[in-house]
Amino acid sequence: MIHSRGINRIRHYYVELAPEVGRYFIHSTHDDDVAGALHNMGILPRESKWQHFVTNAGTVAVIDSVLAGVFAGMLSRFASPWPVYVCAGLGVAVFALSVLAHHRYQLNKYAEFEGRLKTLFPGGPE
Repeated sequence: MIHSRGINRIRHYYVELAPEVGRYFIHSTHDDDVAGALHNMGILPRESKWQHFVTNAGTVAVIDSVLAGVFAGMLSRFASPWPVYVCAGLGVAVFALSVLAHHRYQLNKYAEFEGRLKTLFPGGPE
């Protein structure tokens, strides 16, 4: 997100140097456009609420959650007299909670970084 907005600033610089090249840019030249920065990264949240799973952080979150779920299921199987299906259910529950926790953390960090970025080139009415 930070680098995407930085690239918008570079585009803005190019347009300042040579205004005629502005029509060739597909993405925004303003660094206050959150939706534009997300679009630059290929994230289209309005099209799918599952989009965050295809980001690097989302992929790592799913892999970590799978490992946590498997570990919890196996640990409960070996450390308790519970049947296999109960242990498997526990593993699935740990996986789901872990995915939710990772997603919440990712959204909180995104909002934190977004709040710290200083806008240099705000967009106006186009």
